[in-house]
Amino acid sequence: MCWSAVSTTPARVMACESAYGWYACRAKGRGMRVAVGILSVIGVCHATWPALVVRADGPGHGDAELRMRVLFDSTSGHAGWHTGWGYAALLQLGERTVLFDTGADGQALLSNLARAGVRPSEIDHVVLSHDHPDHAGGLATLLQVSPHPEVHIPRGASIRTQQVVRAAGARLTLVSRPTRIAPRVHSTGPLGKRIPEQALVLTTETGLVVVAGCAHPGLERMLRAARRLHRRPIDTVAGGWHLLNASRQRIRRVIAALRRLDVRRVIPGHCTGRQMVRALRDAWGDAFIDGAVGRPLPFPLDR
Repeated sequence: MCWSAVSTTPARVMACESAYGWYACRAKGRGMRVAVGILSVIGVCHATWPALVVRADGPGHGDAELRMRVLFDSTSGHAGWHTGWGYAALLQLGERTVLFDTGADGQALLSNLARAGVRPSEIDHVVLSHDHPDHAGGLATLLQVSPHPEVHIPRGASIRTQQVVRAAGARLTLVSRPTRIAPRVHSTGPLGKRIPEQALVLTTETGLVVVAGCAHPGLERMLRAARRLHRRPIDTVAGGWHLLNASRQRIRRVIAALRRLDVRRVIPGHCTGRQMVRALRDAWGDAFIDGAVGRPLPFPLDR
């Protein structure tokens, strides 16, 4: 691992330590609130891209951290991680671990979990955006080795997917409305009639982080639903946006909508489409984040 510079404002970095494969910087400061926007890390490198964790330590805050890592998508940040058509993202919030979607290949999912240093038994919640095979294909394999997580599926999903959960003995929750999954983690509830789909909404110190699987109901609609949940600004939008064959006009409309919502960072993946990704990279510049498989994405959590 190599670090060329680490800086925080207004807090002072006291120590950096390695534990269980994660590297964390601990900062102390009077009444501090650490935000990603005020922390800069330059020249971080490691063969396995350990997650950089921002902790908010202060009166009434304790330890607050969100570690997000894409576990399944078509591009990898480095060698050794499995890829494929589909999406899955791992979200670690203190003592809670949430898996959003399971990709198309269960064995690839388990392998990438192991590379991330996470045992399947550590997953508390599995949230399926929708039950298409590229998002729910890894579910049965995961539940074979760890039948304990609560599985949240949008109401309207197929009977077959529900049977997979019940056959494994896992707890099944059919989501029919905006729902609290865990502390700081909510579902928008299913949107759209033809393909019911839910997005994940996380509250952080810098605003909402919204993760979509495919955004079949429309990305703008899902973001409006996230705003209704919390009435807070949207800091980051991640995941698949279902814009593979979008026209230039459609791309311009989506970018304009993201601008109106004052979205600060974008982490597109899966079915967003190359033309849309190029447009986002041009429009957001340094605030465009490559969410390749295995790459850690840190956020400070709201307390």
